[in-house]
Amino acid sequence: MNVNSSPDPIVRRMLVLGAICASLILLWKVTPIFEDLIAPQEAPARTITARGDLAADEKNTIELFEKSRDSVVAITPVSPTV
Repeated sequence: MNVNSSPDPIVRRMLVLGAICASLILLWKVTPIFEDLIAPQEAPARTITARGDLAADEKNTIELFEKSRDSVVAITPVSPTV
């Protein structure tokens, strides 16, 4: 009888498949850590400052919205063609 020191091909395939699965799970768990290191940090919040009075067309759009907000889902302003 010949004693073979190498594992059975099925066992070898199962070991390789297990190693691949373990590697994928490890990669899945470690990826967010690397994303946090690589991704840029959030920009600091800016304070909102008023820019002055609204333009006439902006005031008209607001007035139109206020008058029809109970019946209209959305208002999209369209610039006039020249």
